[in-house]
Amino acid sequence: MSANVLGESDQYDAFEDLQARLVQQFPDVPVPLVEAVVQRWIQSFDGARVTLYLPILVERASRDELARSRVTSTKGRPVGLAPAPA
Repeated sequence: MSANVLGESDQYDAFEDLQARLVQQFPDVPVPLVEAVVQRWIQSFDGARVTLYLPILVERASRDELARSRVTSTKGRPVGLAPAPA
């Protein structure tokens, strides 16, 4: 295995950990929304040849998107999520 590639098991663990951190960091955002944001960013890196830094990149992008989503509607639900990554 190359030094630039994380094993699937390691990636899975890292993504689970980062998702848990984001759920704690954004308690006002519903868990399914945090999960959806993280999954969308994971998918945006599908096919990446260098995977060592994917957990860091996914966490930063997800955190930024969730922070932008803190604008709330009158019902207290997050609105204004950024569009899905291209």
